[in-house]
Amino acid sequence: MIEKRVTQNEFGEPVLTIKIVGVTDVYRFARLMEHGQVEFCHKGRLTLRSLAKQIGRKNFKELVGSLERGFTEPDWSKRYFDEDAATEGKDA
Repeated sequence: MIEKRVTQNEFGEPVLTIKIVGVTDVYRFARLMEHGQVEFCHKGRLTLRSLAKQIGRKNFKELVGSLERGFTEPDWSKRYFDEDAATEGKDA
């Protein structure tokens, strides 16, 4: 489910709020963000990595498989876990 609302902040500037509920909708929205501008790409990747952690490797792989039929990159879901492994312990 996707809800959107346009309001104004205290300076009269428009504010767009998008509320996305559900694993499938969150995944699809984040996937689309990856193909946008740089700021959106980064947020999309972070969202997908968070989703992968939250639902687990097996469930994420199944979700990706069902939503990405025909995608050319082999084992595409693995990349989100590999990025985490490569960056773990490098907080300093």
